[in-house]
Amino acid sequence: MTLASGEDIQFFNNRIINPDTIDGILRVCDDLNIPDSIEFIAKFATADQVYTNPRLPEFMRTTNPLFKYSNVLDIMRYRAIQYIYKYISNNRFRFIACNAAIRYNHLDILKYLHLNGCPLFPSAFIIARRHNYTAILNYLTEYFDRTPSPNTVMLQCTLELPMAY
Repeated sequence: MTLASGEDIQFFNNRIINPDTIDGILRVCDDLNIPDSIEFIAKFATADQVYTNPRLPEFMRTTNPLFKYSNVLDIMRYRAIQYIYKYISNNRFRFIACNAAIRYNHLDILKYLHLNGCPLFPSAFIIARRHNYTAILNYLTEYFDRTPSPNTVMLQCTLELPMAY
């Protein structure tokens, strides 16, 4: 087992994560026994390069991460903010990003996505209600109360669904 170098620790502390520094940062995470190291790396990694380390999520190891729905879910799950910034203008990403943020209970990311043009659909209520995400339900209710649409009947039916236990 190779121990992390001083340079590796410096990259880790300064959140300099790119293909050149990734192995060293993983060594630091291993040395410190950080249980959620992949989440840390995904959150701060540079999104404009492809990584080769097999320990990383697929969306970081491919040139077209939006090709698979599961990659968009992982971008949200890991709160990979650099990837969110990169793909916010992509229609495929925008179409599913809000529901994916709701699925992982990331209200702050949901608000960012919505304010930057990602659409909210009535199905968002179903996801939030299923998991009993109260803050997200409040946000969605406020939004849909301000913007009446033909989906009002569907929303009322959704709100009457029982909470998940």
